[in-house]
Amino acid sequence: MNILTPFRVILGTVKGLLNYARFVDSSRLQDEHYLFVDVTEVRICNSGTGVPRVTNNILQNLYECNLPYKIIEVYGKSHFEGFIDCKTDKPIRVAKGDFFFGLDFSKFQIPKNKKYLDKMYALGIPVWFFVHDLIPYYYPQYCTESVVEAFNKWLKTIVHYTGFIAHSETTMNETINWLHDQQK
Repeated sequence: MNILTPFRVILGTVKGLLNYARFVDSSRLQDEHYLFVDVTEVRICNSGTGVPRVTNNILQNLYECNLPYKIIEVYGKSHFEGFIDCKTDKPIRVAKGDFFFGLDFSKFQIPKNKKYLDKMYALGIPVWFFVHDLIPYYYPQYCTESVVEAFNKWLKTIVHYTGFIAHSETTMNETINWLHDQQK
């Protein structure tokens, strides 16, 4: 552990509290709505393969769809609660009518930002997630222990919100089976 880590945690917590205070954007026009798209992992390491490739392709398609939302790419950051706008590098502010889409597999940031997501969801903002696959759950032998643990926390977090979209019918069925297993 780095000697500065405790100070970064304290600073991140203070910034997070300030971010909560400025959470709602009351200055935005009533008909101006944002689609916040989480691209945390792609921002950290865009290898262009697997999940990053799918994330980039879906994001590109969202831009081409002419949606009635301004698309804001966001990311989560260690030692900070909330999400940050990729272009401005400032914390996001939400308003009724916005939409949050966890497109990327942000296995570490989404569980850490649960309180923030809860607050968004309580404001009536739909919170959706994209499930790329369930490899860490069904095939843990192919993943590191930290990825398996983070994946399980991520999956347990995302099921509390509006819904999820699966990459394929197989992934949808596996996710539904996982949900049934959790209810036993």
